[in-house]
Amino acid sequence: DNAIKSRSRSPPSPKNLQAALAAPDCRREFRQRSRSRSITCRCAREKMGVGEKRARGEGQSSSGLLDEADFERIRGDMQKYDLQREKIIKTSRDVQKLGKQAIFSLHRKDFKRAEEQLDKAAGTATSLLPLVEAQPTLRQGSYSNALEEWAEAKIFQHYLSEGTLMPSSKLPFCNNEEYLGGVLDFCGELNRFCVQRATARDEAAVRSCRDLVEDIMDQYLKFDFRNSQLRRKYDGLKYTLKNMETMLYELSLGAHKAGQVKTKIGAGPEPEGKRVKAVRESVPRLEED
Repeated sequence: DNAIKSRSRSPPSPKNLQAALAAPDCRREFRQRSRSRSITCRCAREKMGVGEKRARGEGQSSSGLLDEADFERIRGDMQKYDLQREKIIKTSRDVQKLGKQAIFSLHRKDFKRAEEQLDKAAGTATSLLPLVEAQPTLRQGSYSNALEEWAEAKIFQHYLSEGTLMPSSKLPFCNNEEYLGGVLDFCGELNRFCVQRATARDEAAVRSCRDLVEDIMDQYLKFDFRNSQLRRKYDGLKYTLKNMETMLYELSLGAHKAGQVKTKIGAGPEPEGKRVKAVRESVPRLEED
C-alpha cells in the first residue's frame, strides 16, 4: 500500500504533463493560475517598493545615493533665473533704443522730445531694479550697456544746456563703471557736435569741446583700466582729442587767411605814382657804348 501511495504521489512524467496540458480545460486552468501568481508577485513587489521608499525617505533616489528633491529645487531655480534674464535682456533693448533716439533728437536740437525719451527710458530701467538687486549677476551685459547708453544721453543733454560735465551723483541708477563708460561714449558724440560747430565756423564752441575732452583725458590717465571694456573705449579718447585739435587749428588758419584778405581789401588801390616808380625800378638800365 505504501508503495502504491508513493507511486501515486510522484510527479507525472513530461509526456504525461504535456498530454494533460493539451486538454482545453487544463490549459485554461493553467493560465488562470499563472495570471493570479503574477498578480500576487507584482503586488508584493509594489508593497516592498513603498516600504523601501518610506524607509529611505521622500525624494531619495532608488539607490539612496543622492537627494532627488535637491536637484528638483536647483532645476527650478535655474529655470526661474533664465526667465528673469530673458525679461531683462528684452526690456534693456527698449532702454538702449530710447537712449539712442534721445541722442539723435539732441543733435537735431529737439530738446523736448529728447527729454520725453530719457524720462521713459529711466522709468523702464527703474522697473528692472528689483530683479537686478535680487540677482546681481543679471546686471552684467544688456542691463549695464543700456544704462551706459542712457548715461551718455543724459551727459550730452547736460552739456548742451550747462556747458559742463554732469557729475555721477546726478545719475543714481549707474555704478562707477557705467558712468565712466557713459562719459567716454559722450566724448564720441561731442566729437560729432564739434564737427557741426566747426562747419558753422563757431571757433568758441569747438574750443570749449576741446578743453573739456582734454580735461577728461587728464582725469582718465590716473586710472588703471587693465584689459577691460573701459580700456578699449579709453584708447579711442586720444583720437577724439586729436580730431578736435585739428579742427581748431584749421579754423584758426582760416580766420588768419580771412584777416589777410580783409586787410588787403580795406587798404584800397595802390597810388599810381608808386606803381610807375616800381615799374621803372624793375626795368634794367641799358649801358652806353
